[in-house]
Amino acid sequence: MSHLKRLSMPKSWPIKRKGIKFVIKSKPGPHSLDTSIPLGIVLRDILRYCNTMREAKFILNNKIILVDGRRRKDYRFPVGLFDIIRIADIEGAFRVVFDEKGGIKLISDKPLDVKLCKIVGKNKIKGKMQLKFSDGKTLILDKEGYNVGDSLFVNLPKMDVKEHIKFEKGALIYLTGGKHIGETGRIDDVVADNIIYKNDKNVLVATLKKYAFPVGKDKSLIKIKE
Repeated sequence: MSHLKRLSMPKSWPIKRKGIKFVIKSKPGPHSLDTSIPLGIVLRDILRYCNTMREAKFILNNKIILVDGRRRKDYRFPVGLFDIIRIADIEGAFRVVFDEKGGIKLISDKPLDVKLCKIVGKNKIKGKMQLKFSDGKTLILDKEGYNVGDSLFVNLPKMDVKEHIKFEKGALIYLTGGKHIGETGRIDDVVADNIIYKNDKNVLVATLKKYAFPVGKDKSLIKIKE
């Protein structure tokens, strides 16, 4: 099914629930339905570059729209956390983030070719290490030392590694789920599947380990708030 009722669409989508009965549905892709939004909706409802989905399709077919450095023409292509959207002839780029209510939003940024990717799985292939990231990308490397939960700061679209941010005590993290979604903090302790982090107000908070996305050591390597 290519559409869904607005009343049943993910709460993270920042569009009205009343009015038109149906809304387009993301295609299966690098992000889940709840944590992503179709590219056509981004153009029409968030960036407001057009008024109808027909116009959004026209833009995608006739202008170069890049997501993480690769051209996308599908209006149902899902864009999600930290994806970078760039439109030809427009200076700068937009990064997908979550607000503190869990809603998807776009913030403007100047770097066009760098991204943070969180490692969610790894395995060996012919003696080399294959890493799987939260945005669906994969990367094969000769060296080891990368663990699930760590993040890599990479150049796009070739995924050249610039920096490795370990999931460890003292790391700066961005919360991607739970009631503290959209917050930042610094890891204070890790206990089994939970972490304790110190938020911006210097208060200790507990949450699930899986919600923590390392974004830097001393400071975030990317812009995550306006």
